[in-house]
Amino acid sequence: MARKMNQKTKILRILDHLREASGEKNALTIRQLSQMLEEEGISCERRTMTSDITILTEYVEDNPDYEFVIRCKTTGNTNYYYSERKKGMYLFSTGELKELIIGLNSLCLMQDVENSTSELLKQKLIDMAPPQDQKKLKEYASDTHMSVLDTAAAKILIDSIRSFTFLDQNVLQEISQTIKRLIDIEDIEVLEQDESLSDTCSQPVSGMKHMMYGIDTLMRAIDAGLKITFRYFDLNERRERVYRHNNQTYVGQPLHLLRNDDHYYLICYDPYTPTHTKHFRVDRMDSIALKIPHEFISPKAKEIAGLLKEYQHQTFRMYGGPTKTIVLEFEDKLIGQIFDKFGPNIEICRISDHLCRITTKVQMSPPFFGWLFQFSDSMQIISPKDLVREYTRCCQKILKDTAEENPA
Repeated sequence: MARKMNQKTKILRILDHLREASGEKNALTIRQLSQMLEEEGISCERRTMTSDITILTEYVEDNPDYEFVIRCKTTGNTNYYYSERKKGMYLFSTGELKELIIGLNSLCLMQDVENSTSELLKQKLIDMAPPQDQKKLKEYASDTHMSVLDTAAAKILIDSIRSFTFLDQNVLQEISQTIKRLIDIEDIEVLEQDESLSDTCSQPVSGMKHMMYGIDTLMRAIDAGLKITFRYFDLNERRERVYRHNNQTYVGQPLHLLRNDDHYYLICYDPYTPTHTKHFRVDRMDSIALKIPHEFISPKAKEIAGLLKEYQHQTFRMYGGPTKTIVLEFEDKLIGQIFDKFGPNIEICRISDHLCRITTKVQMSPPFFGWLFQFSDSMQIISPKDLVREYTRCCQKILKDTAEENPA
């Protein structure tokens, strides 16, 4: 009776084997199919197999319940049979489904996503795949340590974050551990060993864990175009906070968050300054909140926000000042320094074998003179002439003051 039952399932098993033979690289011959059936206890004659496959080919082609079709490729005197999915049957390829599942895994690592919701979504994605691919996708779905970053990218991120002097050690450690969960498990040891060889963490001047929440509030305010309130302070020699304006609350119109010299700065609209902007070090801001009741930033502030693309290249250590168009002449050995400061799109004009020039906009401030002074006679201001005179006076004053304090 069992053998008779096996014979009745013969054509169904042929269909199953052809379904699993997805793509030409997995194609099966009549002989291979016969061997598979024999191993399952189903006897068959090879000459009847061709007619069985023909019946199945016509049946699945016309039946909308089947997501695949059966193909035949002839090489020499041998027929190779395989299946391929019907055109338009799946919304996503198996590779695309894999990337979506990996994305869900990483989302669960970084955010509070309910496990039941995540598992339901992943199962829906698995169900969309061809049956022969679903087992592998389930493996990806169960791997909550699925890598979404390579080791090099993780190191760059961690090193960058470790350079932020405004973050305390606990916050640095939390962020680093989160990033490590996004790389291959076997690479974590390599990354941690590399970290032990390089202690690049600077001790924070005023390590404040609430800084992270402040940045989040600022980003939401900038995105929504809303005003904020905050207090602003300096540190005295005992690292105590000394609040400006007698601890009064500032009302700001935030435009942009900018990283400069390992600190984050908030650029706000200020109609009373020449550049219409004012900047604040975020680690010196306290009690950051959206203004209540909510108020939108002014139309003029929105206009200024669209002009901030070159702001970082114009400022030196975030000292504000009047913006001037200047011409700098420098030896070509300093080209790298020029690109580092003014960005890769700055136009450099060569004027001789060893000299180059640039024309750019710069906000005038003492740090600009300090930046220029480090290059000695390898870089000089060509114009405007009033700036040349101001720089000359500054240098002469330094020489005079130094001579008076240190007489020969």
